[in-house]
Amino acid sequence: MNTECVIFHQKNSLACGYIDLSNSKIKVNYFLTSEPSNNEVQEISASRFVYRWTEVIESNADKLEFLKTKYIPKKDFSYSLLRYWQKNLDSLTNPVPLVDLVHFCCENYDLAPHIVMTLESTMATYFKRNVHGHYELIDKYIVTQRQWKITTKKWLSVAMENTVVPWDHEYQPLVEQLRCVLINQQNSKHWSDITSILFQINNRENAKNIEDYWSGTVLRCYNALAPNKKLSWPEIYKLRAKLVSKPTQLCGEGGKDVVDMPVKFRISRGTFTFTIDSAQTRDFDDAVTILHVDNGGIAISVHIANIASLMLMKTTDFKEDPLFKEAEKNITSVYIPEISGQTVFPMLPTEISEGKYSLVEGKLRQCISYDFYITKTGDCQFVGIYPEYIRIDRNLSYEDAEVLINDDNAEPFWQTLSQCCQALQNKRFENGAIDFGQSEDLDITISVEDVVEIKVTSRESFKSANIISELSVLVNSKIGEFFAKNGVPALYKSHPPFTLKTGAPKPPKISDVIFQNGPGSITTIPSPNSVIGVNYYSQQTSPLRRFYDLLLQLQLVYFIGTNCILLSEYELKNYAKKIQEVVGEKSQIEKNIIKHWVIKYLKQNLEKGEDVCNCISKRYDGNTGLHHVALTDLGNVILQVKVDTKNPSERFKVAQLLSVDHYTHHVTIKPIL
Repeated sequence: MNTECVIFHQKNSLACGYIDLSNSKIKVNYFLTSEPSNNEVQEISASRFVYRWTEVIESNADKLEFLKTKYIPKKDFSYSLLRYWQKNLDSLTNPVPLVDLVHFCCENYDLAPHIVMTLESTMATYFKRNVHGHYELIDKYIVTQRQWKITTKKWLSVAMENTVVPWDHEYQPLVEQLRCVLINQQNSKHWSDITSILFQINNRENAKNIEDYWSGTVLRCYNALAPNKKLSWPEIYKLRAKLVSKPTQLCGEGGKDVVDMPVKFRISRGTFTFTIDSAQTRDFDDAVTILHVDNGGIAISVHIANIASLMLMKTTDFKEDPLFKEAEKNITSVYIPEISGQTVFPMLPTEISEGKYSLVEGKLRQCISYDFYITKTGDCQFVGIYPEYIRIDRNLSYEDAEVLINDDNAEPFWQTLSQCCQALQNKRFENGAIDFGQSEDLDITISVEDVVEIKVTSRESFKSANIISELSVLVNSKIGEFFAKNGVPALYKSHPPFTLKTGAPKPPKISDVIFQNGPGSITTIPSPNSVIGVNYYSQQTSPLRRFYDLLLQLQLVYFIGTNCILLSEYELKNYAKKIQEVVGEKSQIEKNIIKHWVIKYLKQNLEKGEDVCNCISKRYDGNTGLHHVALTDLGNVILQVKVDTKNPSERFKVAQLLSVDHYTHHVTIKPIL
């Protein structure tokens, strides 16, 4: 039989039922339960009716089937309807009576009218009810945002449960948004919404306090939704720092060979000229010439690659020079371990930094030379500063030089040079310098199969490393003194005096120092560096790699040639601010990439059953619930890890790996006491 169905207002919402005309009164039997016999019957005024239609319902069994097949919408039905509404909202008047809204849905979407009632909560995405009972369209921006959240939650839920999600054009905008979140982090306009949605989906306890957790979860979802455009943490870190592998094409005369420059330089003198650096180095920017050796000490010349003269000779305004602009943009070179080996993202184009101005063996190169006579007791006479041409006899690695220093059959100057540099270090210790102790370098190799191998090398014990370190300090301190005495504006790396803990040894270790006056700083005021133990320190020994050093070399070369000032104190202050900001960011990128490979290495070991690691518990962070631990077998890399212990303040040196997630960088360990 024909049964008249109705949608009507019930309090502040909608209800659906069928009309009972017994006793000549209009009553509505609600569809509230699956059993029609239990439905509530109520007398209702016709003024509350929104929409009426006729269905063929013969019996209670038919009513039950009616509920099951028509009243309950299919999966994702409301989502599909909303998408349809979003495309067709302009065809509706505003405000719109609900009856018109129902007609709109029925006629354009082929819906049974009573199903619209089940969507009222979803309709709130697009419509709000006014005091007259009509529904007004919500602002389209809000509509779009709400729709975006619905779509995002749907696909993030799928991505969380699958390593690869079948392609669908619907989630393509989300892929780009996830990429933006990974690169820009909290600066992305989608960061807050996406992490909030992920928290709703995953509801991980204390997840917001776990370092990198949300970024790692976003990365996992991105790689599931875009399997052909997968990203890894190292790639993300490089994108954040705007590091590009492709060398910048040089403009103008940047590639002009040095031998074409006007020769107003002296030609190198001496018996042997060499560089000492790591075996992977290609951008050699400092070298040493042995001038002569006697019983009391050694006369040497320290050479620094002279890129400043090229910039000053090419244009009246060096700031317009393409090389200077490139250096100002990059600020510093970055060195990153990758599958192809160590990748260098140079401050200057490689044709300059590793080519025409790198102090390469056998090539004639232009440089700034600093002559010294150093005694075996650590006294030093600074002879002068000279622009000159040099030809490198050998590019030595630290290991190569170490063999020569310890070889009694090698040239005697090697041992004399080592003794004099050790004496320089002892003098600094007498002046209160800190002994930073032994540091270790990580040689990280990644195979094509993504297998990580890590070799730890300690060069601090190398006499060859001490030679380069002390000569760099010597040059930088004397240049700082030169700038200060001549009133030339410069940048100084300064550190105020510090206090030692009771019973601290001499020279003190870094752990014995209390920095009461704060950390060091870059300043234009000539001031001492108490940590290094020198009166002035103006860094200038790596102009091919650091913009800071290049600026000071420009200032020095211009002053030597003209006796005039090139850069004002105000300009240097502005540069210093930018340098500190960018160097801090890129230094953190290098550390993060190393940390990523170390975590992947730990995961590798755990999968092979090697679950014991040597580490030192540094401190416990009560805000995050994480411990800061130093991995003593891996160059003392610091990781933030979850420690399975009842005593957070407990100190330990050995731990068992329980879990490692290289996506979220979440590591859990258990102390072995």
